[in-house]
Amino acid sequence: RENGKTEYEAELTINGKHRDLAMNSAGKILEAEDAVSIDEVPAAAAAALRKAGTVVSVEAVSVNGKLEAFEAVVKDAKGKKHEARVTPTGKPAPENG
Repeated sequence: RENGKTEYEAELTINGKHRDLAMNSAGKILEAEDAVSIDEVPAAAAAALRKAGTVVSVEAVSVNGKLEAFEAVVKDAKGKKHEARVTPTGKPAPENG
């Protein structure tokens, strides 16, 4: 349950790339997270993610079919991994939910 509503999640591999989907009980896709290369991320967003550390992996996050953010696992100077989330224009993006 997310925000009091039943949601279903699916993890897929499409053409060798990872994709996570969140759907409502009617099957409508509410959120999709698609694995992308840092080279596929707009320059401003890529620069913001790189400021957070060494980019390990990136996902494009779409909500109700609209690209909302890029989430990345980044490694800081001490080697600790954490998540960074920015808008396509490179501004900090809040977590959904």
